[in-house]
Amino acid sequence: DGVPESVLIGLLAVQNRMSVPFIASVFISNFPEAMSCASLTSRQGMKGYKIVLMWSLLTVMTGGIAMLTAAGFNHIASFHSGSASFYHVKELAEGVSAGAMLTCVVAAIIPEAITTGGDTAGFVTVIGFLAATMVKVLEIMYYDNTGG
Repeated sequence: DGVPESVLIGLLAVQNRMSVPFIASVFISNFPEAMSCASLTSRQGMKGYKIVLMWSLLTVMTGGIAMLTAAGFNHIASFHSGSASFYHVKELAEGVSAGAMLTCVVAAIIPEAITTGGDTAGFVTVIGFLAATMVKVLEIMYYDNTGG
């Protein structure tokens, strides 16, 4: 799910629409996913330094994808005017990112959480979704109050 998310970050950067709530929501969604995957790979015998190296490399690669996306779309004039084509590409990137994230959650995170966390996994999952919703609500409230 990192590739479509990186493309979305690049598109938002081109339009100067990167917001603190968006960055917070990316962190909120990626942190548990990384912890779950790190836990699984650690239990399979991978050394800690290799796990950190793997995630560091992934961070650099996804940052590079965001940078290449921003650089590529920065030269397309129609993306600077807030045109409909920008919003179509942005909405496509958001949809693919959300679908990829949900796939990762269902395929890896929820089974791992139930195995290791038992009954509290469901409660923590609900708290996570409420936190993500609250971030979006705060973003909407902020832009309504600032006229942005």
